[in-house]
Amino acid sequence: MVDDFNTAAELELARRLAASGRDPGEADRLARLILLFLILPDPPDCATLFPRFLELRRGLESVVMTGGAEELEDAFLELYAHLHMNDAPYTSDERRRLDEAGGYWNHAGGLSPILKAGPWIGPETVS
Repeated sequence: MVDDFNTAAELELARRLAASGRDPGEADRLARLILLFLILPDPPDCATLFPRFLELRRGLESVVMTGGAEELEDAFLELYAHLHMNDAPYTSDERRRLDEAGGYWNHAGGLSPILKAGPWIGPETVS
């Protein structure tokens, strides 16, 4: 579980992200997300659905070891966008579900809402 990380690597990563002026709470959440993306198993059918996944994850791993805050965020966002299936249209069912939840389906969002809303997201949250 992400809450159990609290490792030296997470603390160092959060420190580097906060040093660039990012809110410390957001820096902690971003550090956890970055490390989570590095330890989770590859997505199913990775080579077909996410052809750049391994390349982008290796790049993120490299930047985690040596990069500054901007490089970290850029490498993570590139991987995140690839997994988010950037430019993939919503299906009819996805649009229906978003409409029912009162969602805004014209823009898929990004990391900022996740990082800012983190303290208010819980098991009952629909996202």
